[in-house]
Amino acid sequence: MKYHAVIAMLPRFLRAEEAADYVGGETMLKELAVEPFSRRKGSTLYDRVDLDRAIDKRKYAEAAEQLKGR
Repeated sequence: MKYHAVIAMLPRFLRAEEAADYVGGETMLKELAVEPFSRRKGSTLYDRVDLDRAIDKRKYAEAAEQLKGR
């Protein structure tokens, strides 16, 4: 199965618990500092695109630091 087919099957909006699992834990979710899409009574929703963007930004920053260190 191709990557874009797998991504298409994932839901666009994730509850807080699902978002934490998606990024690797609650600590990582807090470190990424992603703002929730919606906060209502008992449900906080995160947009998967925002989570992906924050993860990519962090990866690029870490790669840039490694290149500077060489």
